[in-house]
Amino acid sequence: MKIIKLAIAFFFTLNFVNAQNSRIEWIKQEGGNSEEIGCSITSDDDYIYNTGVFADTCFIGDTVLISNGLSNMYISKYDKESNFIWVKQFGGNDYVRSMFITHNNAHIYTTGFFSDTAYFEDTTLISKGYYDLFITDQSTDGNLNWVKQIGGIESDQGYTIATDSYNNIYLSGAFQDTVNFGDTTLISYGDYDIFLAKLDNTGNVKWVQHSGGKGTDLGLSIISDNSDNICLTGYFEDTAVFNDTLLFSLGFQDIFIAKYNNSGNLVWIQQAGGDWGAYGSSITTDDSDNIYITGIFGGTAFFGNDTVVSNGEFDIYVAKYDSSGKLLLIKTYGSAGFDHCKSIVTDNDFIYVSCNFQDEALIEDTLLLEQTSHIFQFSNTGQLLDIIQTGNYYRNECIIDKRRDVYVTGAFYQTQIFGDTILTTTGFHYDIFIAKIIYNNTGIEKIEIDPKIKIYPNPATSYINIESDEDAIISIVNINGQLLKQYLFVKDKSEKTFDISSFAPGLYIIKIQTESKILSGKIIKY
Repeated sequence: MKIIKLAIAFFFTLNFVNAQNSRIEWIKQEGGNSEEIGCSITSDDDYIYNTGVFADTCFIGDTVLISNGLSNMYISKYDKESNFIWVKQFGGNDYVRSMFITHNNAHIYTTGFFSDTAYFEDTTLISKGYYDLFITDQSTDGNLNWVKQIGGIESDQGYTIATDSYNNIYLSGAFQDTVNFGDTTLISYGDYDIFLAKLDNTGNVKWVQHSGGKGTDLGLSIISDNSDNICLTGYFEDTAVFNDTLLFSLGFQDIFIAKYNNSGNLVWIQQAGGDWGAYGSSITTDDSDNIYITGIFGGTAFFGNDTVVSNGEFDIYVAKYDSSGKLLLIKTYGSAGFDHCKSIVTDNDFIYVSCNFQDEALIEDTLLLEQTSHIFQFSNTGQLLDIIQTGNYYRNECIIDKRRDVYVTGAFYQTQIFGDTILTTTGFHYDIFIAKIIYNNTGIEKIEIDPKIKIYPNPATSYINIESDEDAIISIVNINGQLLKQYLFVKDKSEKTFDISSFAPGLYIIKIQTESKILSGKIIKY
């Protein structure tokens, strides 16, 4: 093999946010002549499941739903090419609202709350107070396995639900006054208090934890990590007790991030917030049990040792904690108005956040229009990579599947543009939408810059693998043209794994020179 000296110079300007890293693959509109809202979405290997609420008459797929009361709920199923499979309706003579949906081992779980009388197929539930919460278990063909009711003399609401590897169910939300969870009676310390309950897969309560104080305290989002610990976020006002830990709000309301073991014992709790108030709206974890949360804050807020200041009334934030509760990063974005963040998901390499902005917002070099919703894509180190608009000002929810495709649901009104598709409602009310978003990173886990040469994974965190049928000199340079590393690659003899852990996060150029040609490609380091 000839050894060739390389002189390489590259000069680039790159704006990740405007790089068109994403596109809307498809979008569906469902609705009728009144208010219809997609509230939550989940997916398994082959299908997606959507839940939400509707009033009056609603058309979903080829099915016409007619509300029995002020508001009914639906659960629908589609394949991942947007084809409608089935829809189920649960309702009553007053108000039934679904809040969150998840799946586990061919079971679909939903939680929410209802007033007065509600009908779940052959089961009739009657509220004991103003609102009672419910949990449903359905098979993937839509059949109802069971429904459970929990309630007391006032208002009790289920906001979030999750499962663990043992098929247990975890539920959180808020209750007023007195409520019974199986044989356990909880009495509120003030207005609304937080509950965290563990149920077996038949809906029987195994334990319940009670947290709160004299103000309004809500558990808004829950997730189980790889070790079957339970992570919960939401907000509390004034003072609140979590097991034996007493927290004092820094402002009107503060964020809490709590980690419990699967026996219900508090492992640790962190708070964040400031003078105007803040809350945690969504929480997720990665394979290393790092924790990601999103929500909003106003004024000056404190996250660990970091201080952030909102641009307007309320801004969005994205925060990352390690498994012991140490803050690793905090990012904030906002307009001059009241902005919202609904959900956060991760596939370990990337973070996806659904958010909306009341006024125009300049996010790095990208101007977002007023009254718009978006999905932000970040690297797992907090670098903003992509922004895609998903309708107008509504709190949409997103999820990600194993193929790294993102699905989002929510609501829109009047005329909105989603990628190349224009959707219009029939009046001044909300319709449901469900969309699939494709990201370029889903297709470049193994890059072929030549049929005989492969580089993977890409993006990468610590190493890259190179496969080649030829001997080569491999050079890695940064975007300023600086040579960082150079390797002599001998086919079937050289190490095929190359360490890039010392590189700073960013874009790099890899150049491969053989006896007959010179090839180059881009890699991203996180």
